[in-house]
Amino acid sequence: MGLVIGQTRTVELPDDPGESVVIRKLSHRKLSDAAAAQQSQGIGFMREIGGELMQALRTADADKIEKIQKRQEASIGNYHRDSILEKGIVSWTLTPSITDSNRVEVLGELDEPTAAFLASAIFDFSRPETPGEAGEDPSGLSST
Repeated sequence: MGLVIGQTRTVELPDDPGESVVIRKLSHRKLSDAAAAQQSQGIGFMREIGGELMQALRTADADKIEKIQKRQEASIGNYHRDSILEKGIVSWTLTPSITDSNRVEVLGELDEPTAAFLASAIFDFSRPETPGEAGEDPSGLSST
């Protein structure tokens, strides 16, 4: 079914025996929001780098950029990790328990390996297919 409402999965934390987290499958809108947050963060970085990078991007081959973007859509690096964690964690067995009122604060206290593991688990459960996985030509060229 195309709806992600109620689609959850329980994952065991590899570094915390006996502890688990219930994650939800993210909708296209939540993934889009996470991508936009990551892009916004990247634009700030580009502004810091300066005009030379912007000039290089302006003169790049548009077709090549589109092909790269299609391949990268299924890469977790293109999505804001905090957004994925905030939208994708339903509950857990850890103390303190996670609630709507403490979600951002508590998730901010995750150690790096746990945050990376959970973001990856949520993304793998939710991510879009690559063109190759969808049965399309990965080069972006039509065979017809």
